[in-house]
Amino acid sequence: MKNKILVIDDDQAICIFLSVVLSKSFYVSTAHDGMGAMYLLSEGNIPDLIITDLEMPNLSGIELIENLKKSRLYRNIPIIVLSGYDSTLKEAECLNLGVCKYIKKPFDPKKLENSIREVLFKKDK
Repeated sequence: MKNKILVIDDDQAICIFLSVVLSKSFYVSTAHDGMGAMYLLSEGNIPDLIITDLEMPNLSGIELIENLKKSRLYRNIPIIVLSGYDSTLKEAECLNLGVCKYIKKPFDPKKLENSIREVLFKKDK
């Protein structure tokens, strides 16, 4: 059975691209901001992994991560950040919040997929 991934990015092109690339191996759903992601989660659409951007309207990636990590329902969902921030401080902040991986844009889709498999494999152990 395929793992479920929730991709959250306000750039529709990124969402479409990741859906196309990742749907060969995973079930992919998308949201365009943190509020949309929280709505999907509240509707019972619980993914095996979340990929999120940081810079988004309504509820930023950092705010989303903080909310997820405080929740008993969602805190164990692994998170990969895919961000345009090329900042070691931002990366450290995310990792301190419990993010599994921090990947900078532009990114190599194959490396992203390998990171996803690594995180999911580690989670299943």
